[in-house]
Amino acid sequence: MHKPLILLAALAFASPSLAATNLVTNGGFEAGNSGFTSTYNYVAPNANLMVPENTYTVASNAANQHPSWANVGAFAGNNFLIANGSSKSDAPVWMQIITGLEIGRLYDFSAMAVNVCCNASYGGPNVSPLIISIGSNGTPQTIATSGVLGSTGTWTPFTGSFVATSTSTSLSIFTDVSAASGNDFGLDEISVTAAVPEPATWMMMMLGMAGVGFSLRRKTQSGPRVRFA
Repeated sequence: MHKPLILLAALAFASPSLAATNLVTNGGFEAGNSGFTSTYNYVAPNANLMVPENTYTVASNAANQHPSWANVGAFAGNNFLIANGSSKSDAPVWMQIITGLEIGRLYDFSAMAVNVCCNASYGGPNVSPLIISIGSNGTPQTIATSGVLGSTGTWTPFTGSFVATSTSTSLSIFTDVSAASGNDFGLDEISVTAAVPEPATWMMMMLGMAGVGFSLRRKTQSGPRVRFA
């Protein structure tokens, strides 16, 4: 294989994996209550201590934290964030400063959300949508909403994207709700990654580079030849 083609193949395999690096710290909550902040009050995992609103914990199962919550475990791994939602719609349950951004580049956000209320002996109300926003310099921008989390125990993905306007930005998740009752949810697998170009875009880039390499090779081969007597 020619050197230009080897280089193209290496770029095709390496670039998507490099772009997929998660910029969120402890997005799967396997490191417990660390790497993020919250306006909610933290409660260490223990039986039935999550009854007050505006509280959260990081644990393996919702049913162990509240007498009315369903038997809901993490989407992936052992832990997830479990919240007894605030009645204040502008109170973030999870916040983190994302660094290492490249100005002008597109980034993808994704997370998993679940309704943890309520157990079989209790009517399970819908949880209002979760909203993710980014913002720096006091100008937050909504980039994604989960939609209503209606089915208890069913993990729901919600995604969005944004173009970086600085090398760092704040990221916040909060509920769009004004009532406390039933507003109980879980979060897991929070991620921010640089957007990976579509396969067609990669192919066009590879073909373009291959064309340049082929053209240079032809020029080299068709150059003047020196004959020796």
